[in-house]
Amino acid sequence: MIMWAGFNRFEAWNNKEKRLESFTGISEAKYLPVELKEYIKYRTLVDTDSVTEYKNLMDVYLTARYLESLSIKYYFINASYNWLAPDQFGEPKLTKQYQILYDAYGDRRHRHLAFSSQEDRFWQYMRENKVPVSEHSKWEHWGVEGQKFWKENIKAWMARIDS
Repeated sequence: MIMWAGFNRFEAWNNKEKRLESFTGISEAKYLPVELKEYIKYRTLVDTDSVTEYKNLMDVYLTARYLESLSIKYYFINASYNWLAPDQFGEPKLTKQYQILYDAYGDRRHRHLAFSSQEDRFWQYMRENKVPVSEHSKWEHWGVEGQKFWKENIKAWMARIDS
C-alpha cells in the first residue's frame, strides 16, 4: 500500500546536513544553504501545478506497471490531492499527453482510493469526520488514534474492492 503525499512535494539533497529533505516550496527553506534555496525557488517556478500533476501521474502509473510486472497486489491512496479529469486539466499544451496517460492508467483507478474523488482523500476524510490532530502537531497531522481511525476506513475500502 502506498499513500501518495501532495503532488508538489519533492526531495532535495541538503549537502550541509548530508541528507535528503522533503519540500513543497520555498517557504520551508529559511535555514538552508543558498544553492538549495535557489534550486527550490526555480523548481517551483518551472514546475507549474499542471506539470507537477502530470509528472506525479506518470510516477504513479509507472509504479503500478512495475508492481504488476512482479505480480504484486497493490493499493494506492491519495493523501491530499486528486487528479483532474482531462477536460479540467489546466495546461493546454500538455492536455493531449495528460489524456493519453490518464487513459493508460484506466482500470487501475479502482485500486486507487481518492484518485479523482476529493471526499476519499486522507486529509478530507479526517477533517470531515472531525478527527482531532495530534496535540503536538505543528500542522494538520494526526496521531496514533487518528491513524487507527483511518486504518478502519482503509480496511473497509480494501474489503470492498477485493470482494
